[in-house]
Amino acid sequence: MTKVQYLLVCVCLVIVGAISKELLAEPFMDLLQVLSGIGGLVGGVCAFIALLGWRKQIVYNKKVEVLEALENVNAAYSSSQMKIAAMYMFALNFEKSSDVEERRIHSEHYDLRYRMYLEDLNRLKAISRELLVRSRVLAAITNTRQVNTLHNDYLCNINELSNKLIPQFLPLDECGKSNLIKATDEEDKKHREPYIKYRKYLYDSLGLTLD
Repeated sequence: MTKVQYLLVCVCLVIVGAISKELLAEPFMDLLQVLSGIGGLVGGVCAFIALLGWRKQIVYNKKVEVLEALENVNAAYSSSQMKIAAMYMFALNFEKSSDVEERRIHSEHYDLRYRMYLEDLNRLKAISRELLVRSRVLAAITNTRQVNTLHNDYLCNINELSNKLIPQFLPLDECGKSNLIKATDEEDKKHREPYIKYRKYLYDSLGLTLD
């Protein structure tokens, strides 16, 4: 082949290569754009699912925190009720006894339980405020009235107990006896129902089983 023929062949190859590039590049770029769009869509869906899972985990954690605070309040309440029951027992023994020394001992035990009761009461007030804050946060993020209703019913009862006038010293008058009887019997019954309802709601929403 002559140099001119070689030149013509080279020119033809360049032209064919240029045409082939244009023909192949356009579908390839379209394919890349489609794949990019699909990748973006999949990424968005994954991010949305992750966001839902993240929110669900937050709600779950807040419910666990509320349940923990609720059990702490109930434990402090039960402890205070035990002190009141002991005070009532020592008050009865004080009345029944005619021995001066025995009455003095019963009075000292009563006074000790009263001071322990005040400690429980202070703790009860503090953790009740903690329960109130956690319950309000849970109600806000879940946007449910039921949480507000349940914790209001429960804490109203706790506040009533905190405001009860428990007599400090022996002997007791009739009003003091009445307050002790109400605190040991009536208040405990009033406390149980809202506590059980709130606890059951939290257990059910967490998928837990009550003992």
